[in-house]
Amino acid sequence: MNEKNLKYLKDNLKYMGFGEKLNEDLENGLKEGKPEFDLQLREKMFQGNMEVNLHFRQSPSSDVYFFNSYEARLTKDNGHDISQSFYVNNGKGVTYKEAYNLLDGRSVLKEMTNKEGEKYSAWIKLDFSRNAPNNHFETRQFHGEKYGFNLSAEMNKLAIATMPEDKEKQLMQSLQKGNRQAVNFIKDAKEIPMFIEANPQFKVINVYDTSGRQLSKFEKEQYLKTDPGNSQEQNVVKEEEQSLGKKESGQAEKITSDRTVKPAVKNIEALLPQKEGRKRKGLKII
Repeated sequence: MNEKNLKYLKDNLKYMGFGEKLNEDLENGLKEGKPEFDLQLREKMFQGNMEVNLHFRQSPSSDVYFFNSYEARLTKDNGHDISQSFYVNNGKGVTYKEAYNLLDGRSVLKEMTNKEGEKYSAWIKLDFSRNAPNNHFETRQFHGEKYGFNLSAEMNKLAIATMPEDKEKQLMQSLQKGNRQAVNFIKDAKEIPMFIEANPQFKVINVYDTSGRQLSKFEKEQYLKTDPGNSQEQNVVKEEEQSLGKKESGQAEKITSDRTVKPAVKNIEALLPQKEGRKRKGLKII
């Protein structure tokens, strides 16, 4: 048995999120010396059961084995039953946890390479409405910059409780891996536990309550940040006040310079603040 190859494959499994739970089976597979072999893993993950079949194949020109691909299947109590093949290239690809998230309908941010060999980042998501020729689901891509989804910008809209910088970084990385992450929202000076996940296809952050129910658009608006000093309504009122002030100032200058202006003009000026008050009231109603 090639010890260096064994270590290399163990590192592959660890990087791909399988840890060390398959190391003993891996070593036994290498000892048998067959051209190819599979390893199976079955376990419960969060709200579903995962079954994984990992494929290893020996090089035709040496005794070195490679971890080429794996098939993952997610089944849930609600009837959700989805499977997909994921390919591994030099020990890199969709990790075990990312596979679970994709099979559960979420999106994952991955580094991709185009035909010219250039690297780029894109969110990937399984398209459950369309099957690929191999009877597995096609993968959709949403390029962050080109598609217009900015995870940081969307996160900044949410009234999430302040957290240390390192925790905030971990939260962002977790969302990029497709995880549904627990957070605390601030509402009426109270912390309310919720769950969030990235939804790049619709350029939003999905919000769920502790029972797993997704909040509607109206419900979600109650957990957005508010800036009382910068609301659109108050900006409109402020602009009107500034404009009105300029008009009053202009009228005053005209009265001072032109002594022939009739006294009735002053009475009109006295009425201006009352008109402005009626406009503000109308804006609040709208």
